[in-house]
Amino acid sequence: MILHFLPYNLLFSFTITSSLFMVLNSNNWLFIWLGLELNLFSFIPMIFSSNTNMETEGAVKYFLIQTISSGILISCMLMKMSPFYAVFPHSIINIFIMLSMLMKIGAAPCHFWFPQVMSSMNWMNCFILMTIQKLNPLFIISSMLMMWSSSFMLALILMNSLISGLGGMNQTQMRPLMAYSSIGHLSWMLAMSGSSFSYTIFYFSFYLIISMSLLIMFMNLMKQLNSQFNMLFQLPQSINTLIFLSLLSLGGLPPLLGFLPKWIIINKLMIVSPFLLMILVGGSLLALFYYLVVFFTMILNNFKSLKINLLTMKMNFMWLMSSSTLLLLVMF
Repeated sequence: MILHFLPYNLLFSFTITSSLFMVLNSNNWLFIWLGLELNLFSFIPMIFSSNTNMETEGAVKYFLIQTISSGILISCMLMKMSPFYAVFPHSIINIFIMLSMLMKIGAAPCHFWFPQVMSSMNWMNCFILMTIQKLNPLFIISSMLMMWSSSFMLALILMNSLISGLGGMNQTQMRPLMAYSSIGHLSWMLAMSGSSFSYTIFYFSFYLIISMSLLIMFMNLMKQLNSQFNMLFQLPQSINTLIFLSLLSLGGLPPLLGFLPKWIIINKLMIVSPFLLMILVGGSLLALFYYLVVFFTMILNNFKSLKINLLTMKMNFMWLMSSSTLLLLVMF
């Protein structure tokens, strides 16, 4: 099993890394498109490696979405390289390029596929989809947002924050919940990508570390669970506490590690755009709310697992009431 597993992961991990360097170091649209396609065709076999019907369905959905977005991108690129480029409205072409990148990373308003595909993958592929697969499109979005108006960026961040918070509240499984959490973190990355991509990379690095630690726990400790909240109580209490603290860190609750990149962005946005900061903080509070839902689900199920003799409690209560009545009669 290990001999079958290692060559696949080593080969496709190398090609995914190569695609990252190709996109991040390229100024040509053609090479950017080639890097994105190399990334896609490296990740698809990794999804298929489990040979389950659910992951096969997820791989097909992911492939179709990425193909549509790549088709939109290559069409816009051909328009840009066309001698008749001056005839086409430049803003419309840029909007379609932006939409294709938002579709690739599963950001609002093109997020509809992301929770569904996450639900069908194993935890390792979920981690790659939530983190590494977002880096190339984020770089392209960042370079485009630097040239666009702040109103468009504000609307984009507002949609991601609200959809992340409201969508996560309706989830009862961990994978879709992590998908909506990822959309929420995208809003923080997009908030700084318009001014400096280095801030985006800084935030992304912390998000990568926290997500890795959390998903490693899910891979190793929750294999018997089908991502249901109400099954978490089967794990030891210490593991439940560790998972809960990691979720709160992912939500950015101080003084945990996940609060540090948000605090740096808060200090910058406090002067530049207080309204944008209010949107981001509101979205984070909604995310913390559904992390607390996970915690209270674990607590309630732990209480359910306690064997309490209700009959004994009832008899004790009746004895107490009877004793109180007798005491009152003696006093009178």
